[in-house]
Amino acid sequence: MIKKISLFISLSISVNASGAWMVKSVHDELIQKIFFVDEMNGWACANFPGVLKTEDGGNTWKKIYFGGNGSIYAIWFVTKDKGWAVGAHVEGGNYGDSGIRVHPVIFVTNDGGQSWYLQKIIEKHSGDFESLFFTDELHGWVSGGVSNRPNGILLYTNDGGENWMEFDSPAMRHDDDSGDNVFIRDIYFSDPQHGWAIGQDFGVIKPYNSVIKTKIFYTSDSGKSWSLQSTINNGSELSNIHFIDSMNGWVIGGRQKDGNAFLRTTNGGNTWTKMSMPPEEEDLWLSDAFFVDKMHGWACGDKGMLFITNDGGNSWIIESLPTEEYLKTIIATKSKIYIGGLDGNIYINPLSFEIK
Repeated sequence: MIKKISLFISLSISVNASGAWMVKSVHDELIQKIFFVDEMNGWACANFPGVLKTEDGGNTWKKIYFGGNGSIYAIWFVTKDKGWAVGAHVEGGNYGDSGIRVHPVIFVTNDGGQSWYLQKIIEKHSGDFESLFFTDELHGWVSGGVSNRPNGILLYTNDGGENWMEFDSPAMRHDDDSGDNVFIRDIYFSDPQHGWAIGQDFGVIKPYNSVIKTKIFYTSDSGKSWSLQSTINNGSELSNIHFIDSMNGWVIGGRQKDGNAFLRTTNGGNTWTKMSMPPEEEDLWLSDAFFVDKMHGWACGDKGMLFITNDGGNSWIIESLPTEEYLKTIIATKSKIYIGGLDGNIYINPLSFEIK
């Protein structure tokens, strides 16, 4: 069930410190994800593959290249030494070349990202991994799409990635009775037991009308079983999910004017409320959101625009970053906010409030 709430703009709120954003030029391609394991140690991943590392809270970044071809789409660390990265490995040429083969891959590091090792490659399928989440050093999930399923693949490990097993849930199959799996775009656990997965079920109504249904799945037993919790029928490709506890969460993705591109739940996903952005920004593509508690959060998207709330999303202000490029990913620690975008920059600003 989806409800809609009204929007008003309040110019009196600010969850960022005043002053200019710190801009760090760290790459020449799109920054896909940023991850911090503590206040000082963080990583970013980018297209054509690269990982960037900071040990001083984002003041300086070091480039670490994997070698080879492809892209890294997501990164996760359980300690400052142990982490994983997932994406796509390209064989037989470069992106755009005819005859190339693109395989989903998982890499692992034991030295904080200085060196990486191939842990898993799906050679029999073409596709990529887009999301990963670990609840501890042993238990993790990886999701993505493969071309001939069509479309989803979901792997899990209970031994730190020594073995990755494919998870097949009847709840996660398409509605067309094909037996294929929904393309899982993102996974998030609020604690080791409670988790959510979000994905698209692409259908076609004859003759040519495409239908996009976003499905949200839920587990309360550490992923042993999943159930379909919500189906959202709209044109937006909701692709990111984020929870701060077992009750409060957000999903985001797609162009605002196309439908429900930004939703909130306060009851663990049983119902979702539409989050509306300012009307003049209806054509904006929303890419990511991050909340540090029930009140304070951010959303980003096209045109270098950052949306800020300190009342749980009832009101928003707009802050323009020093770019007009697409902003892809956003994360905050207890002291700073980090945003990555198309231009290979990371934008950093201190928080103006204390996270309890």
